[in-house]
Amino acid sequence: MLERSLVEEGGATAELDKVLTAYLPGYSASVQRQNLAERMSDFEGVGTRGYFVNAKQEISKVPVQERKDFRAKGELLDPERKGK
Repeated sequence: MLERSLVEEGGATAELDKVLTAYLPGYSASVQRQNLAERMSDFEGVGTRGYFVNAKQEISKVPVQERKDFRAKGELLDPERKGK
């Protein structure tokens, strides 16, 4: 789901983000969510744009050094690296 959210466009992206935020620890203030929010806050969909503008504001409250980066640890996007 995380990989899909990185390429998805439109309203489905907000739904993916909601699920990831609810069930993936650390996602709500992650580098991936920040990138998604930045990309989607310019999207023309009324509800989607507002949702991601709010997400950007929420993420900006977390210091950069405390934002989780799933690619750096390879936890989800590269399972072979887990635990190394």
